[in-house]
Amino acid sequence: MRNIYWGAYNAGKFHMKMIHRASCVEQLRFNESGHSCNVLRYDGEVEYELLYYKNEKGEIKMRKKRKSLTAIHRLDYEYGECYNYVDDRPVKHRDTIKEVDVMPYAQHKDDKHFTFLPSFNKKLFDDNNWVHLIEEWDTVKMAMTPYPFIGIPTQRECINGKRIVPHGDALKFLGESRNFVPYKENVLDSMISKLACFDKKLAGKRAFKITGRPTVFKDLYDAYKRHKDLVWLHLDDIVNEGRNIEYRLRELKIPYEYFNLDKDDYAVFGCTAQLPHDYTHPDWDLTNEKTYNNWSKLKRMAEEYISVRQLKDVRLDAKIKP
Repeated sequence: MRNIYWGAYNAGKFHMKMIHRASCVEQLRFNESGHSCNVLRYDGEVEYELLYYKNEKGEIKMRKKRKSLTAIHRLDYEYGECYNYVDDRPVKHRDTIKEVDVMPYAQHKDDKHFTFLPSFNKKLFDDNNWVHLIEEWDTVKMAMTPYPFIGIPTQRECINGKRIVPHGDALKFLGESRNFVPYKENVLDSMISKLACFDKKLAGKRAFKITGRPTVFKDLYDAYKRHKDLVWLHLDDIVNEGRNIEYRLRELKIPYEYFNLDKDDYAVFGCTAQLPHDYTHPDWDLTNEKTYNNWSKLKRMAEEYISVRQLKDVRLDAKIKP
């Protein structure tokens, strides 16, 4: 049975990727900008990545690469976000990477097969010209948040409402699968983690649109003091992404079930590799005074947001005060 994991931003997708890779289970993943997707396939424990993209002419291409990690090393993980407001660990400098992350390919310059790097200028899923690939993906056992299958070209467009009519083959693919919508029962813990992902550069751009003046925020705390509504908007976007996924699944009459990230058993996905629930959760050392103080600030912000929005449950049927 194929599984579909409809995880929104910061909703356990990396955890799912890890246990499926370590179990050598074939999986399909989509780039959030809609420019590409990849399939991880296995020959024994040898992993191959198939990258799908559009070239400059708009033609759909595929490139195949052998990955070097062994199954056990696919469980290596170090927490890190683009921004880090809690402890002193170096952040992941994703803002130095292009809009579409091609770094895994750039690191293999000696590989003649990859001397030409895809530019990813063309979006792969702005139309339904890609649906013939579904037949190639029939052996996939896990697909993670396949937005194009429900007529949403990219993850980002899940928020702004852009929709296209999904192809019948895509709906058939979903209908023959078991669909899971993850959520966290511990709403406070969830909002704290999502505050740690606050994008200060995006907030600065949003502030400019509102005020007409260039705005630079030093960090999350600066944004909270000067423009609190932008911090709330950051959390609103993440909550609404998950709710929009649910709404779209219901709209297309695609049955799904919930997966409680705090309590449910990952064994339901049929992987041989198992990890603790909190394996990819922020592992801040709260015995450190500075770290605890920073975490406490995020906790107070999260508590205020939950109170303001009257947020008791992030799922679609829960009421949220606008």
